[in-house]
Amino acid sequence: EAAGLKVLNPAHVVAWNARKTYLRDLAQAGVPTIETVWLDRVDAPAVAKAFDALDTAELVIKPQVGSGSRDTVRLKRNTWSEADLIDGPREAGMAQPFLPSLESDGEVSLFTCAGTLTHGILKMPPAGDWRANLIDCVITPLLPTSAQVALAQAALAAAPAGLAYARIDLVAGSGGWKVIELELIEPRLYFSFAPSGAVPFALALKCVLSG
Repeated sequence: EAAGLKVLNPAHVVAWNARKTYLRDLAQAGVPTIETVWLDRVDAPAVAKAFDALDTAELVIKPQVGSGSRDTVRLKRNTWSEADLIDGPREAGMAQPFLPSLESDGEVSLFTCAGTLTHGILKMPPAGDWRANLIDCVITPLLPTSAQVALAQAALAAAPAGLAYARIDLVAGSGGWKVIELELIEPRLYFSFAPSGAVPFALALKCVLSG
């Protein structure tokens, strides 16, 4: 950008989106997200406090900066130990209640370009797992519901201006759908699973580039 190059998405968007604390900004703007306890460091006392604060039987601990479920652990109250944290975040982390819908209903991803919804997919975790972003998850095209579209639009409205493209990941939680992630840096677009989205995405991107 300093050299006059056009960057999509803009650098200020990338900086905001690189740390998952952006979810706190979405929540403060009224966008339904998963309740989260933010951890400066991930150790046994902090995890114990997170269990109490969230009043949940299971926790998912993630790094604040990361992707692909790296350094992510799922813990059960009264059965976890400090040794379980070895596979968890090395630096600042975040604690969220585990949502059973991740196993039963998977994760919905909606894709937009220039604010236009182009396609959607459903990602189901592989058998015996709960993570829907693994390489062997089951992916199918999805026609989103009006509630899912409305939530995606609300998340985009609360994000920084200047977005060219976005992927909005949703999960079912208590009280309805919630944003689990808003990917604005390098979202995989899954055209091989939802080829109908390729042309509208390309056309919208062409408008952005020619604008």
